[in-house]
Amino acid sequence: MHLDVYIYGNQEPWILWDIYLYSVNVIDLTMVVALIVDRDFLGLHKLKNKTLNYFKSNDIHKVT
Repeated sequence: MHLDVYIYGNQEPWILWDIYLYSVNVIDLTMVVALIVDRDFLGLHKLKNKTLNYFKSNDIHKVT
């Protein structure tokens, strides 16, 4: 957006500006709610635990 607005001098709105505007606000709101209620909305803790358990359980990765 910096390149489009300040370098090229474009002042006409287009669809990607709207997508950026709404997506940034939704992500910010999700982060605030996740911090307040201490919930894992995206399942990142489960993904991390499954990944770590997978690598811990594999004997292939052990050095002998």
